[in-house]
Amino acid sequence: MKKSFFKYVAVLLVFVMLSSFTAFAAGYTPAEKAQLKFNSDGEFKIMQITDIQDGIHLRRIAKRFIRYAIEQTKPDLIVLTGDNIAGYWNGTALFPEVDETMVAESIDSFMSIFEEYYDQYGVRVAVVFGNHDDQLTWTTKEEQIKMYQKYDCFIGYDESIENIDITGCGNYMVPIFKSDYTPVTEGEIDYTNIAYNLMMVDSNTYVNKLDLKNYDAVHDDQLKWFEGEMQRINTLSGKNVKSMVFQHIIVPEVYDALVKVDEGTEGAVLAKDGNYYVLPEGATGTLGEAPCPPDKSVYNDEYQRLINVGAEAFFFGHDHKNDFGLSYNGAMMYATSGVGFCSYGSELRGVRIINLKENGDDVTYDTQMMYYEDTDGFSSDEDNKDEIDANAREKNFFQRLIAWIKTLLRYWFGIR
Repeated sequence: MKKSFFKYVAVLLVFVMLSSFTAFAAGYTPAEKAQLKFNSDGEFKIMQITDIQDGIHLRRIAKRFIRYAIEQTKPDLIVLTGDNIAGYWNGTALFPEVDETMVAESIDSFMSIFEEYYDQYGVRVAVVFGNHDDQLTWTTKEEQIKMYQKYDCFIGYDESIENIDITGCGNYMVPIFKSDYTPVTEGEIDYTNIAYNLMMVDSNTYVNKLDLKNYDAVHDDQLKWFEGEMQRINTLSGKNVKSMVFQHIIVPEVYDALVKVDEGTEGAVLAKDGNYYVLPEGATGTLGEAPCPPDKSVYNDEYQRLINVGAEAFFFGHDHKNDFGLSYNGAMMYATSGVGFCSYGSELRGVRIINLKENGDDVTYDTQMMYYEDTDGFSSDEDNKDEIDANAREKNFFQRLIAWIKTLLRYWFGIR
């Protein structure tokens, strides 16, 4: 009797697992369908681009730099980590149809670049949203992600397409498969061949849209969804899969990781709490401004919860002057500086390159910034250098004026 009961339970469990796998196989997301994989050398390269935040048309110098960065590094995946457009420049708050047209043109001004390189190199693009993407525009994030989806290179996803009712838009997984994995054209994807995973997280916007200083956080229902998805991936793969997290707004734990110092300390930044902070020993990069995380009163312990399910590194945008990397509580936090000129910034403008390396059953990574001003072959070009200075809001009026005059003369008459 007892043996029969346990046999029945075992058969039932197998049936449930197979049923869930079949259901999963029938509903692949675009990121899963892409079946991204390590190359034959066991390498996979990601370019993080954040805070483009431009008007209807991406500025010419930013287009040049993004093209240059792609040509030099040939990434396998580009991740846009929010404030991809400036909703406040691309929205009227009065005329929905005008907003839709302007937002579509703004997205097209940079997505067309990526589509060009998708045709050449097969570069894919994923996106998460920031607090400015839908600010003061009728065009919602849900409508924006549909605009992205018209591009062949785009593998982003809105979970609500599958009627998964969780907060935000664009919470999804991007699996990366082993180098010896053979992608399938039909049938089921073999998840025992997954090597690594990327979590794309919508960090939301504001707690109250009338209070632009009080940022929202990742909600509990989102975190439960990611926890469940990681459990599913681990079950399908038969191992604990490591992950990276990409989102716009940094987590409050950044202030636990930073070091509180006295006013006047070299390199210190003044935070919202009235205290001064510097990077801890061993950190890399620059702390150029006080990070702006959500208030702890709306926070749901995201950092530790995602570490608990395999996250080993977190990549953020949002704070345009920061490009640091620091270790805290068993994982790495990386701030990436903005690439755009329409909003504030500094000489740190650029993109982040993340190199993943397959080592047997393990995956390691390294990362570095690629800047406008320190990139050989780009800023050394006089045309580019003058145009950088002409657009840089941190330059004074006369510096920008002289750079604009030189840029326009060169553009109109070829005068150097």
